[in-house]
Amino acid sequence: MRWIKTTAALSAILSAVVLVLPCMATGDGDSRWIDAQRIKWHVPGVTVVVVQVGKAPRVYSSGLCDIERKTACAAHSAFQIGSTTKFFTGLLAAALADEKKLRLDDALIDAWPDFRLSDSRWTQVTLRDLLGGRSGLGSVDWPYFWDQALTRKDYLARIAFVPMAEPFRARWAYADANFVAAGTYLERVSGKPWEALLHERILDPLAMHNSGFQPPATTNGYGLDASGRDVAMPVTTTQAIGPAGSIVSTAGDLSHFLQMVLDDGRWQGRQVLPAAAIRIATAPVIGLGYDKRFYGPPGAYGFGVFLASYRNNTILHHGGGYPGYTAHFALLPQRKLGVVVLTNRNASLFPEALTLGLLDRALGMSGDDTMARWFKDQDPQASPPASDAAAAPTRPPGDYVGRYRHPAWGDFEVSRVNNQMRIRFGTYETQLDHYRYDSFSFSSSPGWERMRLSFESDFDGNITSFMLDDATNAQPQRFEKQTSAEAIKHS
Repeated sequence: MRWIKTTAALSAILSAVVLVLPCMATGDGDSRWIDAQRIKWHVPGVTVVVVQVGKAPRVYSSGLCDIERKTACAAHSAFQIGSTTKFFTGLLAAALADEKKLRLDDALIDAWPDFRLSDSRWTQVTLRDLLGGRSGLGSVDWPYFWDQALTRKDYLARIAFVPMAEPFRARWAYADANFVAAGTYLERVSGKPWEALLHERILDPLAMHNSGFQPPATTNGYGLDASGRDVAMPVTTTQAIGPAGSIVSTAGDLSHFLQMVLDDGRWQGRQVLPAAAIRIATAPVIGLGYDKRFYGPPGAYGFGVFLASYRNNTILHHGGGYPGYTAHFALLPQRKLGVVVLTNRNASLFPEALTLGLLDRALGMSGDDTMARWFKDQDPQASPPASDAAAAPTRPPGDYVGRYRHPAWGDFEVSRVNNQMRIRFGTYETQLDHYRYDSFSFSSSPGWERMRLSFESDFDGNITSFMLDDATNAQPQRFEKQTSAEAIKHS
């Protein structure tokens, strides 16, 4: 899931009062630098680990993991790591392929007869297509954060209705749906749940005992409200999209994972994953472009990991976003060097910027230039589009009220409460802000992308549907208005 850029909102609150806590680390210059960067960019809490094969990991913690209780972050503080989970799923698949337990280029339907996509070529889709992001699948993830009753079974039942974002095998497209399907395929060929496979093959052998799938117990996730204040985000679980973004972990645990990847599958003298599995998962599947200010060629995607060039080194990296949390890791295989940054700030650019800054420091630079360049000219945090008073709605508010359905998303309910338009999905409800004419917008979550919807009518002027632009898929999605009978039937 992609998130919006938040720089303007961050810089607008730099003058806010911030609780400054000492950085918990070895006392070197990196600890002071990390603490200064966290304060400058108004991040509540951060834990960092810098690893290099043959050396002891350096773990740094700064700030608060729970603002309300004034709990300081520590090496053992757990964070949602979001989409960095994808690399774990990619490595699992690569290991099973190396052990001849599956074939990456077999059609999924050979082992999964019920598999379907909206593209007519679904019978050709392989595990390599999914893990490499070249299946063409689009995303439909927000419902699974908004409605905790939805399950992975629901997700898979709707995957045939998920819109295609790109033509099959033509271009790369980021989609959690790829990894939900890939994880399910691994379950079918192995006979074990994805979670059990992950524990058996990666988490337990690496002694990642503080990692799992339950929400962090001592770390709160925070977003920014319209005035730039920290707001604790609701606690959610992501079992529905597990293989794409459900791991909860710590900097200490992730240091074991990074060391294993950098050392060709070895950790503490043991071969945890086959060296071939590391090579398979980090080989390019499909090319993509990069912002040349930071990353250069080759520019490609492997199995849940980006491949590029940074400071004339090959870099492997991936970020993770989750309501209230943002994470990022980066590896320089030639240098046997890696960094992971975990924060409890929602939709933040900070972890990726800090990761690159720390790599620079490890390479003998200050890291300051990278941080400054990263945040310069970034887009502002999305705010409600300015309403055009001259372009008032074409009809009274009551005409928009009703239930609207999409086969992959599910149901939205639009209501009117005390002259205010509201929209609800599952347990998530928020204000619907007027933009112009029959177009409105709402926040998907504090600090994340805003979604815009435009109501449509028939020749008689009756509202029949709305088109939703979720800021992720290439095309807006149509939600059909349900009649009273249809709404009751599907309730």
